[in-house]
Amino acid sequence: MRFFAALLAIVAACTATSGDNVNDSLILLVANRSSHEVTFVDIERGVVLDRIATGEGPHLLSNVSDDRVLATGYGEFPRPHEEPVSSRPPFVSVPNSRFTLIDVASRTVILQGSFDACAKPHASWIVGPRAYVTCESERRLLVLHLGSAEVVEYFDTGQDGSHVLAFEPSTSTLAVSNTGSGSVTLFDLPGGNPTIVELAGGSEGLLAYAGRIWVSNALDGSVSVVDPGTAAVVQHIESVCGFPIAFGAGSQERMWIACFASAELVAIDQRKFVVSQRIKLRDMPLNLQLHPTQELAYVSLPRANAIAEIDLQTGEELRRIRVGIEPDGLRWATNRR
Repeated sequence: MRFFAALLAIVAACTATSGDNVNDSLILLVANRSSHEVTFVDIERGVVLDRIATGEGPHLLSNVSDDRVLATGYGEFPRPHEEPVSSRPPFVSVPNSRFTLIDVASRTVILQGSFDACAKPHASWIVGPRAYVTCESERRLLVLHLGSAEVVEYFDTGQDGSHVLAFEPSTSTLAVSNTGSGSVTLFDLPGGNPTIVELAGGSEGLLAYAGRIWVSNALDGSVSVVDPGTAAVVQHIESVCGFPIAFGAGSQERMWIACFASAELVAIDQRKFVVSQRIKLRDMPLNLQLHPTQELAYVSLPRANAIAEIDLQTGEELRRIRVGIEPDGLRWATNRR
């Protein structure tokens, strides 16, 4: 296996902005598919603090664990555009299979390398010393040990288009959505025994919340809720929106979903499991994160090269923050510098 990785402390990998000392402020990490970087956005001030280069075409970011976040080079991304565009650009393919582990506190790269036999690594999740990464073409996950920088194991999903990951801690279940098969594969960790749950067309977005796995079925326009302990589909909500693609963890009352084709945010009542609110957006959203106050949503707008701040009560777009080119995955972190 051709595999290389090196522990690095490369300050040059990020362009630190001197004089930015806003201790313990909230930072939004953004994966930018077509500028091949992760940007650090100070939400209070609406400015980009740093940029860290990644492999070509990072789509999603892992969870932030012990001040570490992992970005993977998916290798397929929209043709770069410096200014906003009104329609979807053609996609460019630059296979690379690179990974970049970032220390979000120091804003430096601490581990980087390339995977062998893992084309199009799309999503990742860190659990303890291990990172789990989807290998779409191979229909499996790889397990990267972050201490030894070695791939130590593979988990077969048995499904097509293994795309997004989420971890449910109470049952130690790692969930993988399979867009090509319309299903989710559940792995019990650390053993990795798989259970396949058949859902609907284009299962994509995932979120583990309150002991359940939420799955957006993008092609079907529906949402499924799975009990990871029994692998049973406990709720299925039809006609949610056009191409539901990503979730934002809400309160016990509402779960928010970004809908790409219908360009809206949709809330689902978690007690009645029905759509309770719709917010129309000016542009198609690709991902979202909710502010800890639950009053605001931050939405990645790939064609606008921006993040939009949305008031969830009024539905008003309050501002836009320019980030990189074609933003997608979002994660929260804390700025301690």
